[in-house]
Amino acid sequence: MVASPLNELGAVEIAHKIAKGEVTCEAVVRDCVAQIARRDDVVKAFVNFDADLVLAQARALDRGPNRGPLHGVPIGLKDTIDTFDMPTEMGSPIYRGYRPRADASCVALLRRAGAVILGKTATCEFAGSAPAETTNVGNTSRARASYTLG
Repeated sequence: MVASPLNELGAVEIAHKIAKGEVTCEAVVRDCVAQIARRDDVVKAFVNFDADLVLAQARALDRGPNRGPLHGVPIGLKDTIDTFDMPTEMGSPIYRGYRPRADASCVALLRRAGAVILGKTATCEFAGSAPAETTNVGNTSRARASYTLG
């Protein structure tokens, strides 16, 4: 049986492998970064993605104690959710470059549980209208509002 790339594993399996020392947070994130680099120019899912920032988060987790049930699990957030370390543009030119001063409560909880925030994914303007230009991962001729790393 051939092992799946780490970016194809589910959250529970990733957290389990990291907790057992079978893989590092950085290794998981590197697989995700590589997949995003391979596919995102076609899928157009990420509107804010900084590989250096993401890898720094993973390395920091690898150096410290286990932070919780999501330790090292990479998560992408819709661009409507505030993060202190990247813009929240809500799919709208009105908010282009807007930098929140703090994480939304859900993001703070994710970070506290050890999640790695990969970046912001495209959303319809204000999560309601003017669809984003993302495509379906399985069939890039079709539009799709969400994205997986597969």
